[in-house]
Amino acid sequence: MKITYDFEGDVLYILLREARPDDSFDINPGITAEVDENGELIGIEIVAARERGISLNDLHLENLPYLPASRAI
Repeated sequence: MKITYDFEGDVLYILLREARPDDSFDINPGITAEVDENGELIGIEIVAARERGISLNDLHLENLPYLPASRAI
């Protein structure tokens, strides 16, 4: 999983897994889901993230397994 944020455009993108996008559809205005050729969700784009109250400072990670630093994810 990879989370990127474009500060100037105020766009947050959550990549769930690497795959070629085949289609996308709006979940809500300004929130788009991308799917692969099998219809599996691969990413979510959120436009106007700050206006929606989304802040990466509020990101909380819970129940993650311990992974040694040398282990690739």
